[in-house]
Amino acid sequence: TVETEISEYDLAKVREGSDVTLRPEAYSSHAFRGRVTRIASLARQKISRATGKPTGLKVFDVSIEVLDRDERLRPGLTASVEILVAEQAKALYVPVAAVFVDELDRVIAYRRRDGAWSAVLIEIDGSTDQVAIVRAGLEEGDEVVIFGADPGLEDLARNLDTIPYEILAGINDRVRRVYTYE
Repeated sequence: TVETEISEYDLAKVREGSDVTLRPEAYSSHAFRGRVTRIASLARQKISRATGKPTGLKVFDVSIEVLDRDERLRPGLTASVEILVAEQAKALYVPVAAVFVDELDRVIAYRRRDGAWSAVLIEIDGSTDQVAIVRAGLEEGDEVVIFGADPGLEDLARNLDTIPYEILAGINDRVRRVYTYE
């Protein structure tokens, strides 16, 4: 059994029976399957590993049954725990950094078609910490701007008040919404 904790903000997303992926630090290239077997009914104060003092956050203890038996898994190993909270088949997705809100509080993306960039309204159907699932407004293969990293597109950056980076929107066989805990 693996013991971890989840934030009170994630409590509504995690269920007993949720699938889990475990990655021990000692064997980080290997993933092991697990399942949530218990979620505490009473919150407790999260204690900082650095200071040993309460952080002010509330957490719930979670127990995970390891489904893969392997001699490398030993009591006391540190591991990251990814808890699957939702899946969506054939999802069109973009990096979350490609999603913007305009001055009218509408959700938009900047898309290039026929060599020209324009803002397009998009509908988001959920997200992870890395990708947003797009319900409408973009198509597979669209080029979109993501906030961030490539100074090679300076002209576009001046027009958009951001530093963009090109990336293709794509369809994934399955977008997994996971929350990672250590």
